[in-house]
Amino acid sequence: MTREILRDRAGRPVGSITTERIASGIRKTLRDAGGHLLGRWESGTDETRDAAGHLVARGNQLLRLLR
Repeated sequence: MTREILRDRAGRPVGSITTERIASGIRKTLRDAGGHLLGRWESGTDETRDAAGHLVARGNQLLRLLR
């Protein structure tokens, strides 16, 4: 499992993406700076879903969830 810290232009952390291997491929999980779940993308379905599990888009669109 790997974790990437996302930063704004001033270098302040605004969130993180965790990447992990799962049975169907790869899962990326997006959290805000406070650690709250914003959404997930899985390679097996190639769908991005928000924290409530609603479909946001096809493909990895996690950064769209970061506001």
